[in-house]
Amino acid sequence: MIDFAIPRVHVINNFVPPNYQDYLYKTYTTKKKWFLEGLDLTTSYPSKEHKEKFIDPDNPVNNNIEENYQFTLPLLNTDSEVFDIENHNPLYLLHYLQLHSNYEYDILPIRCKLNFQTPVLSFKETCHNEPHTDLSNYHSDHYSMVYYLNDSDGDTIIFNETLKDTPIKNFTIDKKITPKKGTAVIFPGYHFHCGTTPRTSQARIVANFNFRIRPSITNHQI
Repeated sequence: MIDFAIPRVHVINNFVPPNYQDYLYKTYTTKKKWFLEGLDLTTSYPSKEHKEKFIDPDNPVNNNIEENYQFTLPLLNTDSEVFDIENHNPLYLLHYLQLHSNYEYDILPIRCKLNFQTPVLSFKETCHNEPHTDLSNYHSDHYSMVYYLNDSDGDTIIFNETLKDTPIKNFTIDKKITPKKGTAVIFPGYHFHCGTTPRTSQARIVANFNFRIRPSITNHQI
């Protein structure tokens, strides 16, 4: 069970039933319109100056960062009033998030999108994508969740450092999670984290959520 009262990284295998795992994978690998994100959009920082507010320019992590193109499918963004009715199926994952917290919390979504990365054979094994937080304007009151639609290489890395530590002079790793179909990773949204471009897998597909929580109004028990 997820206890949001304890701010830590939760890794839950078989987050949803196998038939729903298969349904999501089949749905989003066939006949879906994805959008290509260029290198200027895959990074979390619009300028060098903006990045330096969060990451010290002498931070050794800068030597290991490599960004590549990816496909995305935006589903929900409450800040910009985006809601894709046709592709809303992954939002049902939030119901399972309530189930795994024993219905003790209401889940208030902020943003949801899918990311689809293809392999890059030249990607160095020592590299990873840009460390970031998804929502730098939400310092402490939101959570992030990554759900893996398929098995792949391309670890998710969650760092010990948070927005409270900026500008960060050095990153230390809390957890590295290898994508496994049906697994979800939930963690406080103020922790820096990053993905890794796959090198050997045909694709790395994840659903990325940002949400707030509050004690359940109905306080159901199961």
